[in-house]
Amino acid sequence: RERESRANNIVIYNMEERRSDSKEEWFKNEKSSCMHLFNTVLQAGIDSTEIKKMIRMGAKATNMKRPLLVQFHERKTKNIVMENLKRLRGAQSPFNDIGVSHDFTKSEREEVKSMVKFAEEREKNEGQGEWIFRVRGSPGNMAVVKMKKRI
Repeated sequence: RERESRANNIVIYNMEERRSDSKEEWFKNEKSSCMHLFNTVLQAGIDSTEIKKMIRMGAKATNMKRPLLVQFHERKTKNIVMENLKRLRGAQSPFNDIGVSHDFTKSEREEVKSMVKFAEEREKNEGQGEWIFRVRGSPGNMAVVKMKKRI
């Protein structure tokens, strides 16, 4: 049930948080930043009404960028965003160091962490080989994949 409730969610890491005193102004700033990311950088063509809820996760800190949880009304919207993430590679600052991920449950996060560690060990043991190992797949269906190195 918890996985199903997170199916329409994404988590955005390293996005600047514009602090303000009023909650309405903060929400307006966050929404405009998200819409700029989704429509200008990712070119996903998303309307602001498709966002159900946005929450900064964690305690407020002065010099820390808290992750932003974005909840969409439909899974289709989330899929459009996730499919267009390849456009983040060539993005201009401040969007060039942003990371976007599925909203995992605690057990899924631990599973992904162990799989990433396993992939790193396999790649390290490979030495100067022509293969790299990455974790790929949708939440609950992830696997370590062997891929040819790009030269």
